[in-house]
Amino acid sequence: MYKTGDKGFTSLKGEAHVEKDDVRIEANGVLDELNASLGLVKVYINDSDSKLKIELFQNIIMRIMGVVAGGSMDSKFDLDSITLQLERDIDENKNDGKFCFVMPGESIPNAYFHVARTKCRTAERRLITMRRQYKIADNIMVFMNRLSDWLFVAATKE
Repeated sequence: MYKTGDKGFTSLKGEAHVEKDDVRIEANGVLDELNASLGLVKVYINDSDSKLKIELFQNIIMRIMGVVAGGSMDSKFDLDSITLQLERDIDENKNDGKFCFVMPGESIPNAYFHVARTKCRTAERRLITMRRQYKIADNIMVFMNRLSDWLFVAATKE
């Protein structure tokens, strides 16, 4: 007995079936990978404040996945305020402000922060691709960009 997933289809809210390589499914797949990567970071860091922030980010990413699948953003998340806080955190913790390429792997948390950062960048690119065909709020795009910056800065602290 075959199911629709066996033939390359899945469901989205309001649509019977879409192909598994639909841009929305691709975007959600990478967002899911990002969420899993953040879970690894959370396991390997000791700072309770950072763990709470990462849990918040994971919750937001799950809400963004819902938006991508055809839902709406949960109003309990003030994404603009959260993004502003990310910017403040970045400004307070960045090194001398110079951009540089780094070699990940100074520690296990450092390596996992960088994995999450690269997944975040990929998710951002997939959302940009998706946005050519489907509406995605600008504040979601800004949040994703700032999150990858925050992950980079956090990696430098590990």
